Amino acid sequence: EKGDTGADGLSAYDLWAALPENAGKTPTDFLASTKGEKGDTGADGLSAYDLWAALPENAGKTPTDFLASTKGEKGDKGETGADGLSAYDLWAALPENAGKTPTDFLASTKGEKGDKGDTGADGLSAYDLWAALPENAGKTPTDFLASTKGEKGDKGDTGADGLSAYDLWAALPENTGKTPADFLASTKGDKGDKGDTGSSTFELWKTLAGNEDKTMDDFITEQKADPKTTKLVDNQNNTFTFYNESEVDNAGTPIAGTGVTFPTRKGYSLTNFIDNDVSRVRTPGRFTYNEVIAASVNSEKTIETITFDVFEDINKPKMLSYSFSLYENLILNGTNVTKKTVEIFIYMKIYINDVLIYNTPDYPNFIANLYTYKRRFFTKQLDLTNIPLTPTNNTLKLVINVASIGGSASNNTGTTPGTFATGNAEIAIVSCTDSSLVLYEK
Repeated sequence: EKGDTGADGLSAYDLWAALPENAGKTPTDFLASTKGEKGDTGADGLSAYDLWAALPENAGKTPTDFLASTKGEKGDKGETGADGLSAYDLWAALPENAGKTPTDFLASTKGEKGDKGDTGADGLSAYDLWAALPENAGKTPTDFLASTKGEKGDKGDTGADGLSAYDLWAALPENTGKTPADFLASTKGDKGDKGDTGSSTFELWKTLAGNEDKTMDDFITEQKADPKTTKLVDNQNNTFTFYNESEVDNAGTPIAGTGVTFPTRKGYSLTNFIDNDVSRVRTPGRFTYNEVIAASVNSEKTIETITFDVFEDINKPKMLSYSFSLYENLILNGTNVTKKTVEIFIYMKIYINDVLIYNTPDYPNFIANLYTYKRRFFTKQLDLTNIPLTPTNNTLKLVINVASIGGSASNNTGTTPGTFATGNAEIAIVSCTDSSLVLYEK
């Protein structure tokens, strides 16, 4: 039969402290005395199975017999023991810990780092040992995992409720009489100082003397380089040479060795040339964050319209050469922002008399820094063979749309310098300048 519960015995520490040579020593001294010097690596000992198999009565038995022998009969359920003191309670009861806190207790439980042990030989895994048994030949790791699951044990007694963070806080002497509201207030740190509000590049530019009443269009115009022009030269030998913008120097003189020379009456001949602002209407395309993200047809902007006449035979095939510059601007938060690449996808369409004649996407990279603009020059050769023309008031329209590539806009939003504002805030402007139109007849 089961005997009565015996009296608690002395702990190892109590026995050690009772020795005369340990008078006045502390539990810390006791813990230090239990650590001996590192010994030499011992020879490999016999496993439990090897010791069991060496017994005469186990001759001829298998590892499976050994595993079966290790499982005893299920014992009776013991009575619930009295609640013992926690490690913290035992520690707090020591005289040298009077007045110390749970935080001090947690700090005292961390010992010194021990010496690194020798690297042991690689042993067989539990699965390898199991798979080596004859009765497991051909079985899988799934079979092994299934074999490791034992019978479900009895449900244990419900443990006592532990103290909450508030209960531990309220138990501290300095918190006597304080409320849960005081506890919550104690967990909140002081509010940090408010950061300074940054200014955009445009706002800083407005502060310069003479810029007080200027607009965003004035700001964009001031960023542009000095405009050049195209040039058509009559060579007085029944030929002309056309020089595009990159082939004319700042003084307006064609650069030697450049230009395209063509005969006046072979192939296509020039019938109209427009390089002035009288026949143009220009409106910068301003795109909001929402429009860049949506990139729908409804977001398209007409940024230039040119009106031109056909001076000769209206029925003969025509060719049109359209040259222009695009200024592509990003509007970022902040002023001196870190240089970065923001990929913006630009759709470019050209209409003649409202007939779509050119529709090709482009892939510029905007390099965003203090002045977040990029200027590029284009020349488009357009075949007007199937386009209905009239003697006067024909129109060319340049239409632009802007979209984000791979989430580059949506991944760059916020309020810090170098990010985009969202919603209906403008984040991109595309404008046209330095354009010319040359009409040829076959």
